[in-house]
Amino acid sequence: MAPGATWGHIWLRGSVELNRTVEKWPAGRGPSGRAWVYYTPEGAYLPGDYEVRLLVNDQVVASVTFVVQ
Repeated sequence: MAPGATWGHIWLRGSVELNRTVEKWPAGRGPSGRAWVYYTPEGAYLPGDYEVRLLVNDQVVASVTFVVQ
């Protein structure tokens, strides 16, 4: 990642967007630095299908799905 590039993540439950975070990649992390993504819903995760999308420069570069029962 180039310093100053935008990156972020989107959390969805079904088709409903729960959270979107987008920020600039810090120069101090370097091109191969690490970052963590998380989302803490108000209350608790409700049962259902979820998806997390990873963004780089406003493009989805990876996604993962999971189910809360």
